[in-house]
Amino acid sequence: MKSYLLDNTKVLDLRKESKLSVDDAKLIDRIEPGVRKEYNGLIEQLISRNKLISTGLLLSVTCRNTISSSVLDTLCRVALLEEKLNNNDIPEIVYVDDSATEELVRGVLVKYGQYDNIIVDIAHHFNMPKHIVTNILKTIYLVVNDWFWSRIFRLKNRPTGSITYIDNFLFVDSFKNGQPFYDRYYTGHDEFLTELEKQKEWFAPTLVGLKYPSDYLKLGKGIRKSKSNFLVQEAWLTISDYLYSLIYAFYLPFKVRVYPQFRGYKVECLLSTEIMKDIASPALMKALYRYRFIRRLKKEKVRICGAIDWNENQIIDRAMNMGFKKFFPELVVNGYQGFFVLEQYASLQPTCYEKELGTIPDCIYVVSDYCKSRMLEVCSKLNVKVASAFRFSHLFSMQDHRSEDNPIILVALPNMIDEAKPIVNAAINLASALHSNVTFILKHHPGCTKEILQKHIPEITNSVFKYTDEMMPALLSKASVVISSASSVCIESVAVGIPTAIHGSRYGITLNPIPSYVSDKIWTVFYTSEQLEKFVRSALTLKERNCISEKLFHPIDELGTRSLFKFK
Repeated sequence: MKSYLLDNTKVLDLRKESKLSVDDAKLIDRIEPGVRKEYNGLIEQLISRNKLISTGLLLSVTCRNTISSSVLDTLCRVALLEEKLNNNDIPEIVYVDDSATEELVRGVLVKYGQYDNIIVDIAHHFNMPKHIVTNILKTIYLVVNDWFWSRIFRLKNRPTGSITYIDNFLFVDSFKNGQPFYDRYYTGHDEFLTELEKQKEWFAPTLVGLKYPSDYLKLGKGIRKSKSNFLVQEAWLTISDYLYSLIYAFYLPFKVRVYPQFRGYKVECLLSTEIMKDIASPALMKALYRYRFIRRLKKEKVRICGAIDWNENQIIDRAMNMGFKKFFPELVVNGYQGFFVLEQYASLQPTCYEKELGTIPDCIYVVSDYCKSRMLEVCSKLNVKVASAFRFSHLFSMQDHRSEDNPIILVALPNMIDEAKPIVNAAINLASALHSNVTFILKHHPGCTKEILQKHIPEITNSVFKYTDEMMPALLSKASVVISSASSVCIESVAVGIPTAIHGSRYGITLNPIPSYVSDKIWTVFYTSEQLEKFVRSALTLKERNCISEKLFHPIDELGTRSLFKFK
């Protein structure tokens, strides 16, 4: 591919696995907010022109979830090229991942009169048939396991009386060593509820990370033994529900036939590729599950007085909200974003057209006034309120247990492998540079497992790391420095005064959750090993901690709790 590449050839490599220069990495971070606004408008046009409603809105590309859809990332890379051409910084060769990006790049080159001057090299062509076959096999495996194991463990528990429906997630390790279910999403909320209100609560979980029969066995046993109430949707769904979900997982992607443009450039190839990836996908199947589950609850006359959606505005949230609006039209749904909004995840900030389409909750509760203001900037018509920051309750009473002789650097990995790998490598380089008595503790995200990390990032077995399953509050109390990105641990550590280094991505958009108004004396975004080393050496000399938790999060109190959980 690079046989014509000379030593002095000027290259712009837009492939996702290729490193950007530091200057280009910073530039793509600067232009991302503006591109995101255009991206929101593009998706609105896609929905409008294709008249998508109801389950047609469950396609991943329509909900702007930047984890499951690469559209925003691709648009930012193309906007980077356009910015460089505007600045007369003209490459001789542009490398791209696929024909979808090539279509956009060639449109930019035509606009700037560079079509014949710049070579565009495609790394590969996406194998859509192989992807669809893989989807089919995964989805059939999912359906069989979901149906079989939910019946084996008899997980269909029927409520008596009126209930409060609470959306949450269950992982393989949600029931550790026979211990009671630990609610990591609404931690401690029941302190402000009456006994009757507690008894009315039923968790409706999304099952995450179940791949093997042993995972289903472990989770099934945990649910059966738990004293908490669970509405396991897989146990409620009938054969007809499973068939409906399977058929529509094939059918829905073909509803999109009209494609808008981005800055006057054709994006049909980009959007259609993303949409076709949804054919028979497990994610689309799970969203359709949820929609049919709400319908099933109505058919079986389950009485629901109110619902709480752990709202990330993903397709499964859409399915829930649209299901309640259709089958329980009088029901009030409170959305709760119990985390600090990462603006680069576009879906976390609902738009006005999503409100009009009925895909979001009636009211969205957030954990701070800052989060509220950021959300209203995108759509001032939203009903947004502030509630208790349950997941961050430990921050208000955290003790400083740092060791002066053996400081700890906590490497907290995000849920995305592509983002976690460079953080691991940066930590290994840092350990080599420090040559001091520092302990590096590695903590994986709850949505990932050590086995998955070892498979994709074998570097985590490096002897420099001490691997841990210890809970985050205990780890933060001992940490002298935190290295992470795209994770709530970044804002947690800054809140209690721990110096925090955010990985500045050289492979795309930097995922930094720390708001700009927080003093940058104790946090930084690093793009090179040298920048990280300089920050950490300085951070290890700091003696005092300045806790600003109450400035960042709403405290856990009765008003902030009952406003979210109390229904008429």
